[in-house]
Amino acid sequence: VRLRQPVAGLQIAIDPRLPRDKQAVEFIVQGTADGDSTEWRVDGQSLGVHPGGRYLWPLRRGRHVVQALLQRDRRVYYRSPEVGYWVK
Repeated sequence: VRLRQPVAGLQIAIDPRLPRDKQAVEFIVQGTADGDSTEWRVDGQSLGVHPGGRYLWPLRRGRHVVQALLQRDRRVYYRSPEVGYWVK
């Protein structure tokens, strides 16, 4: 199990030609099993618990850290290291 995306130090640029509500980065945790869910945290705040290991996060300028907490039967069995990335 590992946090596959974003990678540490990733830099993402917001495209001024596209609507902001259509711009996102996909968080991906690899190695989840059927029935697993993931709590995604950005900058220490929970984005909620979502089925599987993927989440589309709307871009927000600044430096951020993401962490994935994998759950099975409502118990956390894996906490990823925090990964820093930057949105310009």
